[in-house]
Amino acid sequence: MSALIDREWPHIAVRHDQGVTELRLHSRDGTFEWNAAVHRELVEVFASVGLDTSTKAVILTGTGDTFCDTIDTPSFRGDRKSTR
Repeated sequence: MSALIDREWPHIAVRHDQGVTELRLHSRDGTFEWNAAVHRELVEVFASVGLDTSTKAVILTGTGDTFCDTIDTPSFRGDRKSTR
């Protein structure tokens, strides 16, 4: 498996088992919230998964009762006041 998949990601938990790579998106305090940092990480993780010949399927999931019901739009504008 790729070294990038094996590394720790702040917002994405990666698990690989028998050809299936699971990407679980999470925020520190529970329910996943989309922000610029997650967006950048996801691009890197998918690039890594794409290079991993042992991955045959990818499951994209999240934590909490809802999936991505909040977007931290200030983080995409580079607003340093964003708390996420």
